[in-house]
Amino acid sequence: MKKVLITIGLITNLLNHNTAQIQKGSWILDGGLHYNQNTCSDNSFGVSLKTDLNNAHLHGTVGYFLSDKLAWGANAGFDAIKQRIEERRFLGVRTTGASRQNYHVSPFVRYYFNPKSKLGTFYELSIGGNWDKSEWAYSRFEEAPSIRNHFYLNVKNTLGANYFLT
Repeated sequence: MKKVLITIGLITNLLNHNTAQIQKGSWILDGGLHYNQNTCSDNSFGVSLKTDLNNAHLHGTVGYFLSDKLAWGANAGFDAIKQRIEERRFLGVRTTGASRQNYHVSPFVRYYFNPKSKLGTFYELSIGGNWDKSEWAYSRFEEAPSIRNHFYLNVKNTLGANYFLT
């Protein structure tokens, strides 16, 4: 399943992020897959810190033009973040690990300003919800893992541009 999702994300990115016309009855299809891996080390004042961070982001958008220049649709996505911090001091080593999953869905309304151009500037208003689950774990046995669940409701205004291939 992981290979299928990666393949779909890569094909969508290769075909550009948007394939649509700004006309009534046309569709918007947008998506992306991003993965980052970062390692950072710091040694100062007898303390050595090493941080490993992995971040995966998958998102997609589907929209439909109700009239020329006016579209509505939905954005959906998933973020997965894993972090590991190793702290070395004179007296020992402490390892902290965190994992976080974020799911989001938001319907939107989008209005395009210049329908005759391949570069479509737009204004978008969306209202969405995020569900965020975080877990922290420690290397010391006296500290129990901490789990947090949050739900957020967001209102977002966006001014942006798309380049249409077709």
